Amino acid sequence: MTLKYFFYKNCPFIIGILGWCYYLIFVFTFFPYINYLALSGLTVTLPSLLLILRKRNRNNWRPILRRRLIITGFSLGLILFILFPNLIRIPSQIYRRVDRCNSLITPYDPHVIAFRDDFITDQGGLAAFNSLPLQQQLDNLDHYVHQEIIWTEDLRTKLMAGDLSTPAEAIIAGKDDCRGQAVVTVSVLLNLGYDAWVVEMPWHFWTMVYDSGNEYPVNQYGSKNSTIQYPILLIWNNQGYKYIRDPLGTYLATMGSSPNFYDYIITLGPVVFLVGVLLGFGAACYSTVSMGDFRKCLKKNKKALSRFKMRLFISIFASLGLMGLLSILFFTPFVNFGGLYLFVFGFMVIFTLLNIEEINDKLDKLEIMKSK
Repeated sequence: MTLKYFFYKNCPFIIGILGWCYYLIFVFTFFPYINYLALSGLTVTLPSLLLILRKRNRNNWRPILRRRLIITGFSLGLILFILFPNLIRIPSQIYRRVDRCNSLITPYDPHVIAFRDDFITDQGGLAAFNSLPLQQQLDNLDHYVHQEIIWTEDLRTKLMAGDLSTPAEAIIAGKDDCRGQAVVTVSVLLNLGYDAWVVEMPWHFWTMVYDSGNEYPVNQYGSKNSTIQYPILLIWNNQGYKYIRDPLGTYLATMGSSPNFYDYIITLGPVVFLVGVLLGFGAACYSTVSMGDFRKCLKKNKKALSRFKMRLFISIFASLGLMGLLSILFFTPFVNFGGLYLFVFGFMVIFTLLNIEEINDKLDKLEIMKSK
C-alpha cells in the first residue's frame, strides 16, 4: 500500500483526528475563559455521539461511532480554525497560557523600560509624577497606554481570537486589545514598584493595584467605559496567582456572560439570520453524515437526497427561529441572563433531533406519502 493510497483511503479519518486534536488543544490549554466557551461545541455534539448506545444501534455501533466521531471532529476543528486560524501562533499561545506569569509579565524587558521612560517624560519627570495622588497616577498611565496601544480586535490583528501578546509585542505593534493593554500596564507598574496584578474576567482583562490595604482598579470598565462586570476568573502577575475561580464558577461565569453575547448578535443586524441559515446548513450536513446518507447523496440516491432536503428545511427553519428568538430577547429583561445557555442548548436539541433514527423513519414515510 503506497502512502498516497493510504491517505486517500483514510482521508476522512485523518481529517477527523486533526479536527479533534485542534479542538482539544483549546479545551485543555486556552484556560480559563476560552476553553470553557469551547466546551459548548462538545455540549452540542455529545448527545449525537451517545445515541450509539441506544438498543437500536448496538448491533452496528462501531461504524456508527466511527462515522460520528469523524464528522464531530471535523466540525469542531473547522469552527475552532475559523476563530483561531493562525496556526503559526498556536505554540506560543499554548506556552503563554500555561506559563502566563513569567511569559506575559516582563517588567524588565527593554521595550517595557523604554515605554516607562517615555511615559515618565510625558508626565514631566519622575518627581512630578510621584507628586500626584495614586489614583491620578494610575489614571494617567491608563490614558497613556490607550493612547500608545490602540484597542484593536485580536482576530483582526493576529488572526487569533483571545490572543495573548507579550508587552513587547503590544508596544511594538502600537495596537492590541485589553489583554495587551493589561500586561503592558502591569509590567510598567511593577517596574515602578507598584503592587499590580492582571485581572481576568469573561470578555475583559484589566489591572488591580493594591496599596495600604486599598484596591485601585485600572481600566476596569474598558476603553469605552461600558464593559459589563462579570465574576473574576483569575488574578495574577509575575509572582504567581492571587486568585483562581473554581471550575464550576468559571463555567457559570462563562455561560452567564450573555449581555456581551447579545451585543455581538445585535451588532450583526439582519446578518444574524444569515448566521442562522449557515448554522442550519451545517446541522443538516452534520446529521446527513452521521446518519450514513452522505455517500448515498453523492450517488444520487433518491431517498437519501429527499432526507437531506427535509433535514435542511427543518434545521434552517429551527436555526432561524432560535436566532430570531435571541434577537427578540435582547429587548426584554431576559437579556441579562440565559442567552448563551439558550444558544448552546437550543442547538444541542436541534442536532440531537436530527440524529435519531426515528427522524429517518418519519422522513421516509413522508416521502412515501408524497409519492402517493
